Amino acid sequence: MSLCSYSQAQELCFYRTSCTSKKVGNNKRGGGSVITRASKRCKIELRKSLRFVGRYEFEGSKAMLIDEEKSLKVFEALDFGYNNKQKERINCKDGLISHVDEEKEAQRVLLRCFSSAEHYEHEVAIVVRNGSLDTKFVETCCHFSVHEFEAYSASNTPQQFVISVEQPKMKLLRVVQSAHVGLTLKSERRDELTVDDTNIDFMQHYLVKVRIILRLIGQCLCHIHERGIIHGAVNLTSCGSFVGKKWKLTDLVGARSTNSHFLPDRMGIYPPPESVEISGNTNEENFDQYLNLNAPAQDKNILMTDHFFVSSLPAHVSIDIWSFGVLIYETLVRESFRSLFDQGNQKSQKLLSSSTYDAKDDNQTFMARLYHWNEEDLREVVDRLMEDGFGPLCADLVSHCLCTSPNDRPSSMEEVLDHPFFNECETF
Repeated sequence: MSLCSYSQAQELCFYRTSCTSKKVGNNKRGGGSVITRASKRCKIELRKSLRFVGRYEFEGSKAMLIDEEKSLKVFEALDFGYNNKQKERINCKDGLISHVDEEKEAQRVLLRCFSSAEHYEHEVAIVVRNGSLDTKFVETCCHFSVHEFEAYSASNTPQQFVISVEQPKMKLLRVVQSAHVGLTLKSERRDELTVDDTNIDFMQHYLVKVRIILRLIGQCLCHIHERGIIHGAVNLTSCGSFVGKKWKLTDLVGARSTNSHFLPDRMGIYPPPESVEISGNTNEENFDQYLNLNAPAQDKNILMTDHFFVSSLPAHVSIDIWSFGVLIYETLVRESFRSLFDQGNQKSQKLLSSSTYDAKDDNQTFMARLYHWNEEDLREVVDRLMEDGFGPLCADLVSHCLCTSPNDRPSSMEEVLDHPFFNECETF
């Protein structure tokens, strides 16, 4: 394989034969590509020869996301250059030197591959700006370009511009979802909800655990704010546990510096109230009608295509503080923040699944409620936290983070972390 060029290695690995099935030892190998029919040891070497720039091994047979407007393809991959120390051991059975299972050493990454230099350079400018951030607090990113003569390519384009983004081993969303598995409720009806002693112990342990995680995420936000960067989309999927059980912020590519503005597509699923406006063909009467659950469906459809975001929002710490308040609420209550506004049969008592958590298909309804966000909504948040047994300290912190006016929220993440909720052992 060392004598082959990259294109030759591809042709060899995926060369297909039509030979009849033949049993070799305990293995039955029939027709198919060379790499699928190879022995385990040969397959390892063949896979190595196919690594993108000799480092990245693609997972899956196609891109997980394609954005033609940005000339972007996103691939899931394993980064075998993450740990450059090559470990070897002696295989006593056959006396041959073989590599330790490298997949345990590899780091999962997303490869953002651009065929257009313009969009790539825009994202790279953000990555370079974020280069001052400590990777103890944020995901690791690296960037490079691959020219045609280098013979490596993630697609058939003559030149690739690539950003590699470190991926977490586990997201905070998974921690919250796991609480449903460990928690057994005697009744799903809220007015008859009873929790036995075992569940109280479980929830007490859960509260201690997530309080530590939330503090670590808060420290990550402090770090980026100190360097003049606002995340803009903090939620359960943008907080992850990495190698060494380190909790970090992810999705930093869309972050902005404090002297710039956020565009609507960065605001995520739970934007602050100041990001919502009435625009397009929407008037106040129609907007209020959308809040009426008994309104005819055809009247609601008028609003579904209207635009509810401000054209741009100044990047300010108050945005991340609002998001952090939502994060605390969802982590403790273990339900979608959006479920606060569900009524009757629509009421959800489970956090949305991983595949639908950040879906925006019904976000218009939520935007309408955010437009009128007020003290009554804050009272509903407080009541829900108190009902679930999280106490006045928790309710006080969350309600302050979720104040309607940015000026009424805590002035910094340091102030949030100094709150007694993080410093006193409030029990469940």
